[in-house]
Amino acid sequence: MIGLNIEMKISAIIFDQDGVLIDSEPIHYLALTKFFGDHDYRYDLSLHERYFGYNAHNFFTNMRESHGVSLEVEYMKSKHREYIHEFEQRIQLMPSVINTLEELTTITPNIALATGTYRELTERNLKRLNLKSYFKGSICGDEVLNGKPHPEIYLKAAELIKAKPSECLVVEDSPAGIESAKKAGMVVVSLLSNHNQKANLSQADHQIKNLDELSPFLRSFR
Repeated sequence: MIGLNIEMKISAIIFDQDGVLIDSEPIHYLALTKFFGDHDYRYDLSLHERYFGYNAHNFFTNMRESHGVSLEVEYMKSKHREYIHEFEQRIQLMPSVINTLEELTTITPNIALATGTYRELTERNLKRLNLKSYFKGSICGDEVLNGKPHPEIYLKAAELIKAKPSECLVVEDSPAGIESAKKAGMVVVSLLSNHNQKANLSQADHQIKNLDELSPFLRSFR
């Protein structure tokens, strides 16, 4: 982990969604495994971990260019939405999400979401799991030209809530997401969970194992 200056000002918090707020990574893996299997391609955990945190466009582009998948990218993106829809009702909240968000709103009203997931599914998740009211704004993977690890999505999220990037704290669970936020000039907290035990999260500034550790950490800057 990278050392931090407690004199830094943190005025906004930006959350990744999948694997941070919602326990969706196993569902994404299940949907992708079924999709590729139905099209006579093998998809395994090592591939899934390699592109952990990528948005759909970047992921399927890599599958086509580097892993011998001949299907068109736009076709894969469209079909993936159908497959994930089949399983999405199984997606549940990560531990301590509501309590953490409730407490964070007493610290700052500037809370945003920056997710590689496309807007339609994000909105369904936020509505079904009663999360939407906690966020001042959100940016989704189909609303940026460059997905994580490019910094675009985090810079747009900061702009949306009128926050300086240097004053934003990001909560991420993937190497691509951490790289994205660091390139945007933000402080990054990594959330270690069951799905990312093997991931290299070392570029984060701080690491937590449960979201209930976030508020005490944030208060150390105030």
